[in-house]
Amino acid sequence: MKEKNLQTLILSEYYSAILYFDRISFFLLKIPGKNKEIESILKHFYREILVFFNSQFCISPIDNLENENAKILYQEIKKICNLSSEVLNLSLKEDFQIRVFLPLINLIYENAHNLHRFCAENNYDQIDLPRTCILKSKELGGLPLFYLEQEVLLESRFKPILSLDEQRKNKYEEFLAKGLEAISFKNYHKAVEFLTKALNYKETAQILSLLGWLYSLLNKDELAKEFCRNAIKLDPEFGPPYNDLGLIMMEEGDLKGSLKLFSLAKMAPKYQNREFPYINSGRIYMFLKKYEMALEELRMALTLVPSHQNLHNTVQDLLKNIHLQKICPSEELN
Repeated sequence: MKEKNLQTLILSEYYSAILYFDRISFFLLKIPGKNKEIESILKHFYREILVFFNSQFCISPIDNLENENAKILYQEIKKICNLSSEVLNLSLKEDFQIRVFLPLINLIYENAHNLHRFCAENNYDQIDLPRTCILKSKELGGLPLFYLEQEVLLESRFKPILSLDEQRKNKYEEFLAKGLEAISFKNYHKAVEFLTKALNYKETAQILSLLGWLYSLLNKDELAKEFCRNAIKLDPEFGPPYNDLGLIMMEEGDLKGSLKLFSLAKMAPKYQNREFPYINSGRIYMFLKKYEMALEELRMALTLVPSHQNLHNTVQDLLKNIHLQKICPSEELN
């Protein structure tokens, strides 16, 4: 019974590794043209798994490939993987299962990691990480490298262990906390590094929005706008990315677009610092010399943060200015 349980665990981990490789390959094979780097990584993977298969099973599933494209290399790697799973499905002894398939799983993850890094470095689509129960991981090149340990594999038959979802959640929270700490020290480049790692474990509107805000501080406005828009798309009820995107557009001179985004930020159900879009709208109206409208926005901000002394001072200065100059309400924006 123990051997059967172990076989089930190994099969689960083996299929998880192959599916991870499949998800990455799906994006790589969509890249137009012939990419030498992708072919080089796949060729290395193919040679490694071929040598491993031949050394363990003393048969050659296919002749060695030298000058084939990425699609053929992927297909041949999958052919070896499928043959290996057929062997694993046989009734085999525990020591054989561990000796052969544990290193094979790790070999697949190592090469899949190299392919995933290529995707990340070239800004290709986000790829879901593995979802299994007993994997471990370590950071390498900004992405988690997954691997399976024999001790954890054996212990998992007798006691419950943290699911991968729990592990990913813990890692996400760890890197989020480090990113926020880096922000508090104004170490924005380090914050981007930590938050990007958090994003690898879990994509949330909070992380996307924070990265958008950080990239705007680092004068990478196009990247900042992309992250803000992705945050809005992921969770339209989350307020900060509307405000941050509005600020970027304000700096670019699109005041109408900014006011629309600030309005959306004000109405967003999830926004802890809802005073920001009111303050920013007030800034725009002050720039346009629409002082009554600016006053209305800033007063609304004060209802949200009544202890904000600088905001109190700004409102008082604005009131004096309106009174002394007898400024009438300006016309609406065209």
